[in-house]
Amino acid sequence: MSKIASPLTLDLTNTRAFKTWLYDLWRSTGGDTSTGADLITLQSDVDALEVDVSALQSDVSVLQSNQVLTKQTIVDLGSTYVFDKTINVIDADVTVDSLMMAQIAPIADGYTRPIEEVIYEKITIQPIPKAGSIDFYIQPQSGHIKGLYAITYTVAL
Repeated sequence: MSKIASPLTLDLTNTRAFKTWLYDLWRSTGGDTSTGADLITLQSDVDALEVDVSALQSDVSVLQSNQVLTKQTIVDLGSTYVFDKTINVIDADVTVDSLMMAQIAPIADGYTRPIEEVIYEKITIQPIPKAGSIDFYIQPQSGHIKGLYAITYTVAL
């Protein structure tokens, strides 16, 4: 094996000399000049990566199709007591085929009803999806309801 010159004697302004010195250093540490086998290995690695990328894109599509949005709204049932009420809420994410769940929320921004009152009222909500909106059918287990209520609901896209 040939002896590698010291980098102190190297003219760094001469890029060809610097590249030659680096090449000689690489060869002295076990580098090889044959590239055929390396190219085949590299090509097979690239092909494997392309397959992995395709699989990841498929996984992302599945995850995006299983997306669930959680939202909250405040509805006003009016100032007179009622036994039940249907309220329509506009929501562009909702379609007729949307899967939904809803419940009364004890806390929401701009909502002032006492938490204890909301917890003990036992109100059921049935969301009915429509094209671009939701009808919430709201009914207490017993008694009457009136005023503002916060509703937390999920929409499966």
